Amino acid sequence: VKALQKLQKHQDGVERRVEAANRRHMKLEDRLAKSIRTIERRKNKIIEAKLIKQQKLDAQRERQSIMDSLKSLKEDMKNQRAKDRQRLKHLEEREQKEIE
Repeated sequence: VKALQKLQKHQDGVERRVEAANRRHMKLEDRLAKSIRTIERRKNKIIEAKLIKQQKLDAQRERQSIMDSLKSLKEDMKNQRAKDRQRLKHLEEREQKEIE
């Protein structure tokens, strides 16, 4: 009977230690899952920030391209007006010579 009681007491101690170890294990798993979620959130924020930065750079390049095109267009228009003035001047001179 005493041996049986001793065995039962030992088994109860083992069960308590196993339950305590399981609780510690669950706590560790919960902390690990929380850490993983935190890391995922940080990673997603970093990816989002990189995307936003890339979009800003793309928009800046696009704006610069448009500005360059406008500048080129203005220069072309300026040159065209100068050519037109030259042609008009030339025509007026020819007309004046014909009158004389």
